[in-house]
Amino acid sequence: MGKILFSLITTLAVLLLATDLTRSFFSDTEVSNNNTMVSGKIDLLIDNDSYYNGQKSPKTTWQKTDLDGHLFFDFGDLKPGDWGEDTISLRVEDNDAWVCLKVDLKKDDDFTCTEPETVEQNDPSCSEPDDDLFDGELGKNIHFIFWADDGDNVLETDEIDKIFKKGTAKNLFSSSNWMVSDSVFNIWQFSPKALVGSETYFIGKAWCFGNLSLVPVAAGQGVSPEVNPGFVCDGSGLKNSTQTDILEADIEFYSVQSRNNSNFVCDSNWLLEGVGKDQNNPGLGAIKYKGYPTGYEFWFTPNADIWIYKAGRSYHNYYGVNPPNPAEWCGTTVVPNRPPYNMTGHTFETVYWKVYDVTDSEPGVLKCS
Repeated sequence: MGKILFSLITTLAVLLLATDLTRSFFSDTEVSNNNTMVSGKIDLLIDNDSYYNGQKSPKTTWQKTDLDGHLFFDFGDLKPGDWGEDTISLRVEDNDAWVCLKVDLKKDDDFTCTEPETVEQNDPSCSEPDDDLFDGELGKNIHFIFWADDGDNVLETDEIDKIFKKGTAKNLFSSSNWMVSDSVFNIWQFSPKALVGSETYFIGKAWCFGNLSLVPVAAGQGVSPEVNPGFVCDGSGLKNSTQTDILEADIEFYSVQSRNNSNFVCDSNWLLEGVGKDQNNPGLGAIKYKGYPTGYEFWFTPNADIWIYKAGRSYHNYYGVNPPNPAEWCGTTVVPNRPPYNMTGHTFETVYWKVYDVTDSEPGVLKCS
């Protein structure tokens, strides 16, 4: 019995020694705790700095926020010659994003008829009230301009080229998406570039109840619309037909991530794209075109030597309207009235052009003569 007990004690001692030796081996433990993946955000914040007839308009001015409950226009007693200027600021929190703008005309209505309005040569057809919401004259007599601004609420000489929309409310507010920044165009630099997250961008917007004439202030000299807005409004040519009309519109800004979304366009229906042929230059191959009315890209391969183009090589021809730095372009030309050039929407207008040889892996700008 004693031998058995001694043997058990000896075995236990050996086991304890073995366990202790095992624990003395070299070792290392690495722990990665609380691994996390957090999605980013796209939050478009907008503010508006508004002036009406040269005076601050508190009810249409607000600080950066969402648009719920805010109005860009809220003027209930317009008279010919009235005007306004707003500077809209955009800030995307906190990722780079494409941004589009849409203005949808909901009502351009002559909601009642006054005696001066119905006399001959004014609006004798006025027969309100009726169910027609678009029988008014106000929409065709309020003129707008929209431009890429520097934030001072004033149209300046170096911003004339950055006017991206100009016309009457009736013609402009068609519910189509306007590009602010997408994969084809950017109103601040005339080339594709997303809005950088957490940076602020400015859009100037001016309107006139009458004829709007551009009289821009010298670059960098703008103070405020209280001093000089950079345009003149003249309502002297208007008649009584615009009395008691109402104009209503919805304004929508839309932002979408640019990362992993490099081909986004604001309105594919407005983006003209296709293949055409220059009828006066049969030696040119089929011309592929893509772009907006403010600037177009043409890709083509000439079949023969024509001017600076060489047979068997591919070229990228770019046309721009009112570019910010004209000296950087090859020159100007008049848009002919033949396809595909007449697709630009600027037939018979003067546009700037550049040509790139894209046959090489590193295309360079061709000489301009």
